[in-house]
Amino acid sequence: MTENAEEAGGGGDSDLGGTLASLFRVLESRAVAYGTLERAFKTLVGLGSTPLAARGFAQAVAEVTSEFAACSETVRGIETQLRGHGREDLAELVRAMQGEEEKKLKVTVQAQQLKKQYNEALAHGEDCNCGPEAHKAFLSSDVLYQNSLGALFRQKQQVVERINDLVSELREAYYEELEV
Repeated sequence: MTENAEEAGGGGDSDLGGTLASLFRVLESRAVAYGTLERAFKTLVGLGSTPLAARGFAQAVAEVTSEFAACSETVRGIETQLRGHGREDLAELVRAMQGEEEKKLKVTVQAQQLKKQYNEALAHGEDCNCGPEAHKAFLSSDVLYQNSLGALFRQKQQVVERINDLVSELREAYYEELEV
């Protein structure tokens, strides 16, 4: 588990405000991990399918996977803490947010896989002395790629909106707790 995740889950915050503050620290750690994943993917795509790029991406994915697992474990602990505070409502919001985060990660990975496959096909097509029929097929696959990527982007946007709505509700509870 990373330092941030350990700090967030193992801080021993016994009050509700502290528990929610821990959750927000975990969300920040998760956002950093997404940034790392995106940068590694852009590097992979930029360098092509070279062994060096593939190793670098694989290493980044391993690190990010570990960070996501630590964040998820910590969030489950926070959910349990919220239940211990008698706040089933907030625990359910956290559980729903965690489910949406899982969807976001899946959609992110699907989009990256699609982009990688498309870029590899582009690279292969550039090396090919194909005729007009192959060019038509490529244009058709380009439209399919754009439509698929657009659908994944819209799906991710919807998931992010739901996450943001849930986080807003949790922040409201946090600020209410600070006022008490």
